[in-house]
Amino acid sequence: MEKVELKDSLAFIHEQIFLAAQSAGRKAEDVKLIAVSKKHSVLAITEAWNCGQKLFAENYMQEALSKQQELISLPIEWHFIGHIQSNKIKNIFNRFAYIHTIDSVKKSKILNASIPEGKKQKILLQVNVGKENQKAGLFEEDLLSTVDNIVELDRLQICGLMCIPPSHLQGEDVRAHFIKLRSLRDVLEKRLGVSLPELSMGMSNDYIQAIQEGATYVRIGSGIFGQRAPN
Repeated sequence: MEKVELKDSLAFIHEQIFLAAQSAGRKAEDVKLIAVSKKHSVLAITEAWNCGQKLFAENYMQEALSKQQELISLPIEWHFIGHIQSNKIKNIFNRFAYIHTIDSVKKSKILNASIPEGKKQKILLQVNVGKENQKAGLFEEDLLSTVDNIVELDRLQICGLMCIPPSHLQGEDVRAHFIKLRSLRDVLEKRLGVSLPELSMGMSNDYIQAIQEGATYVRIGSGIFGQRAPN
């Protein structure tokens, strides 16, 4: 995608975020746009940065670390939104502002043990709202017990929830999953007696509905960068 096209794409998405937030009685500034840059070039990320985009997300650890090194001169806010292998999670601290995909006590303990005393890592818990066996994330019935264990880990800060609805659903068909995630977040807030402000939900095909249902982070890749080249 050429720079002018990327700039136009970002402008369009920001306009849609504003309209979606307005339709739900929300402030557009309460919705943060994450550009999902997996499989896109460092050049494309730099162009997006020059167009004003500051938050980027990666799905694969090695790709993320490589891009971070190449783009070390840019103060990018990096987010990790991919599946994390237990044997790699100990190297993730201080690389990402948020990790969106924590889904087990085991991984949480490994991560917590890798963090220096006095430091914290912000995390979101991934919920498998569609109960898809092939997909990562906590099932609703396991969420409360998992949270009860993770809150005991003093170097992790649970900031909210994240979901990836079933891929065959788009637009209005996804709305119920976003409502479910928001409802689960509200239950957790009451249970823990703390604020969990972040809801990471909504991608290129359904971010409008996600914003209307309370998303604070929307994760958009193809809507910004265009389709990724085939492997």
